Amino acid sequence: MARRAIPIRLIEVADAFACALELSRLRAHEALQRDLRDLIDDVGQSIQATLDLQTGLDVFCVRTVRLFAASRASVWLFDRRGRQLVVRASSDPVALPAGMAIPLDDETWPVPAMRYPRAQLQPETEDAATSVITTPLRGCRRALGAVVLDGVRVETGRELDVLDRAEEAGRQIGRAHV
Repeated sequence: MARRAIPIRLIEVADAFACALELSRLRAHEALQRDLRDLIDDVGQSIQATLDLQTGLDVFCVRTVRLFAASRASVWLFDRRGRQLVVRASSDPVALPAGMAIPLDDETWPVPAMRYPRAQLQPETEDAATSVITTPLRGCRRALGAVVLDGVRVETGRELDVLDRAEEAGRQIGRAHV
């Protein structure tokens, strides 16, 4: 049985489609990097202007809520002496006041998030349309804490993009040696 040759035009269309997909992926990656650069620049400027880390983390939480369209963002830092995770900043200080602490032997969120190798996405409840994203904060060799984003709406098929964005935000804050 003889094989039919694929028309050259069909190959050109397939190549053009593959190029368009790659271009779309690269543009999305570029937009992610730009958004994160703006976020980290704003945090750095607020710290430089006030010489206060707390102000920078507050700016981070507020801007992260906008970047991820979340209902709340919080930064939890690991207190080595007290062996607990402590809320250092929150976009909603009434619900999560600074200083609120959870012991490390408690396995409720966000304690396990600090041990994850990368950002995680979990539904808030079984029937909820929103999710919680937890991202570990890492220093050079140690766990620093976690960033928690509550009430994030994630479109089907965009989960990995959102997790990559959260991962990069956590990496940038970890590099800032929170």
